[in-house]
Amino acid sequence: AELAKEFPGSIVPPLPEKQQVGRFSDEFIESRRRALEKFLQRIGVHPELGNSQFFIVFLQANDAGLAETKAEAKHASKSKSGS
Repeated sequence: AELAKEFPGSIVPPLPEKQQVGRFSDEFIESRRRALEKFLQRIGVHPELGNSQFFIVFLQANDAGLAETKAEAKHASKSKSGS
């Protein structure tokens, strides 16, 4: 969602579908892993999306860093909307 906000003119590939039933089966896990890998590769080779600070933080940050970035994005979103 943040990539789409940061680059409104770019087409951000969709995340692979989640599954409620059978999501722990080896077959589904491997299928979703491959789909997520393809998603990340598509973002990474995109000239704008691959250089996004959100994407870079997602790839490199620890849990605390991700939480901080999410909180900052949420705060910035609220500030822009006037809430």
